[in-house]
Amino acid sequence: GHLRGVPLTCVGFLRRACVIEGTTYDWGEYLLMDPKHGFRWLVESDGHWNLAENVSAADLRRTGANDKAIFYQGESYKRFQDVEAYVQGIYGECYWRVEQNERANVAEFVHAPFSLAQEIQRHPGGGEEVNWSRSTYLGAAEVWKAFSLKGDPPPAQGIASNQPNPHWASARQLGLWMLAALALLFAVLLWN
Repeated sequence: GHLRGVPLTCVGFLRRACVIEGTTYDWGEYLLMDPKHGFRWLVESDGHWNLAENVSAADLRRTGANDKAIFYQGESYKRFQDVEAYVQGIYGECYWRVEQNERANVAEFVHAPFSLAQEIQRHPGGGEEVNWSRSTYLGAAEVWKAFSLKGDPPPAQGIASNQPNPHWASARQLGLWMLAALALLFAVLLWN
């Protein structure tokens, strides 16, 4: 397909999950190859879609020991959640060795429509691998069009962590009208 002007080929798929308060949440990660710039991920969870790319830890700035926020490219990303994710299934090819039930600690930081994810995988023989990625929220229609998928995309369930607020534009407009009304009321009170 062609997503955001970039030709991409799906070469692998991971089904991953985490357990939060006894409930299992799963999602799919499509490994996409861009022949010029390497790999990206197309992540689907409950009908919500994100395009993820690796970022360098050197480009991130932490806010202290608690890491309540991370700064990236001048924007603050607030810590959203920490989970232990595990691999339920692997299909196709990956550019690293991955196994079923492999686990990683994942911390997510959000600045809608973006999120940053830190994945820490501890190796059985010792040591750990830390990877960062930045995701951009996509509409399902954009994904369907990019890959020429048939039919309509299934509706998204719930709200994604980095989903833009669909009511933000109307709330902002309402706020501007309220400010204008208050200014007019203040002017009338001063006139009298």
